[in-house]
Amino acid sequence: MSSLLKSRWTEDFRGQSVLCVEKSRGKISLTELQAYLAHEARLCGHWIVVLNTNESACEIGWPEEEQKGDKIHLYEYIGEDTCPVCSKFAPPEYCPDCGMCLPQPQ
Repeated sequence: MSSLLKSRWTEDFRGQSVLCVEKSRGKISLTELQAYLAHEARLCGHWIVVLNTNESACEIGWPEEEQKGDKIHLYEYIGEDTCPVCSKFAPPEYCPDCGMCLPQPQ
């Protein structure tokens, strides 16, 4: 399978490791991202993507030049006790079949 996606490890502003997945032309769809991660044996697992939809994340006005590619940062979740994004809280567990949130142990 020849993919248009490339990935590399980098750090976010907190110094946490993130996987940066890039595409040189066009936008990355979630289906394409999932297929890429599943195909790359070293990247199989659970990943967290943070979507920033705040007003500050939106561009004001029209971009003078259309961006030619796309980039997504992913946090790897390996069953730790703390969140890989904020290092504070454990993310909830979800059923791999139906997606429902599983009860957390007390």
